[in-house]
Amino acid sequence: MVGMGEFRYCKEDAMAWTIHEDIDFRRTLQIKMVSHGKVWILKGAGYDEVIAIKIDSASVTATQIEHSSIAVEVIDGVAVMRELSNLEKCSLQSYCEDHSVCSEFFRSLLGVSHGVASNYIEERDAVQALRTGLGSGGVVVKMAEQQMENDLRLFMPGRVEDLGGRKTRVHAQCETWANWEGTLEHHVWKFAASLKEPGGLECLGRVVAGDLFNGNRDRFDPYAGEKEMHASPHTITFQCTVNPGNIIFVRGGDGKYRPSMADYADPSSLSKDLDEESDFGNGKPGGGNWRGFVLADKTARRKFCGQIIHDLEMMLNPAGPDADKPVLGKNRRDRLERGMVEGAKRIRNQLRQRGLNISPGLARRLAVLERV
Repeated sequence: MVGMGEFRYCKEDAMAWTIHEDIDFRRTLQIKMVSHGKVWILKGAGYDEVIAIKIDSASVTATQIEHSSIAVEVIDGVAVMRELSNLEKCSLQSYCEDHSVCSEFFRSLLGVSHGVASNYIEERDAVQALRTGLGSGGVVVKMAEQQMENDLRLFMPGRVEDLGGRKTRVHAQCETWANWEGTLEHHVWKFAASLKEPGGLECLGRVVAGDLFNGNRDRFDPYAGEKEMHASPHTITFQCTVNPGNIIFVRGGDGKYRPSMADYADPSSLSKDLDEESDFGNGKPGGGNWRGFVLADKTARRKFCGQIIHDLEMMLNPAGPDADKPVLGKNRRDRLERGMVEGAKRIRNQLRQRGLNISPGLARRLAVLERV
């Protein structure tokens, strides 16, 4: 008898699963839920048949996913998401339905008293959650699985406390602070080391540039205002960090971590359709909803870089940064800004290559980036 997850396909039929080609999810052999009700890793018969599926908030639009890829492709191509085609959605739904039928069969065959294997239960629950998610109305996207399998997040935000006005306090967990030993094996030092090494802060700067262009306010926002975060035993004040849990680092093939643009579609973005011009306001930083103006204004850009560096230093030394011995080095703001400028130029060149085939909204954004 063939058990769950043991179906066999001809090796010759196996093809790499990518975001660029339609995938027949009926070939799925394994499924793992890595973020409850949000992200799943699916694996097929072949070595390269692996992909991550994410069901985004209903507030995220297909247009937003598509437009955001303009920047993501040139900043962090591995992080690009693609909406599933109708054919893919149908095959994914078929997989869930078939799996549920088999699951019921094995449950009735084995009975609840036989101690069903935990991996079987996890897979069953993952499929049930995916099936529910497919009917939630959220945008279903696919992305490279390493974005979810090898990510590093310094913070795990919990409840949010309203302090009045524009101030909030996020209660988070960071186990490294409670057991600080200063070894490179610790979570916080992996975070720091990836930024300190050559190209690290510059890479984060490019990510920030992409977020500004896309209107993603769910990492850093130049107009966010102060926010307190309590991570026992410390309470720290951020100047521009909105969601520290969304500052993501991904491990590459060389084993090193680098900043990633993963989770770049912000449900609360004020610039979900980059073809529109309604978010421009008076065309100056703070005068409209589009955050991309900051990239072209040197004063605003330097200020924003300083705010980000302040927040990063607080994350890495919550007891209070040492002004004489900053964790990220003396030239940290300059490095971050260089990355932001480079990221802005990459996006500018991407838009230039489209020539006349861009909308009035994108043309106006290109005009702003020409000033960087």
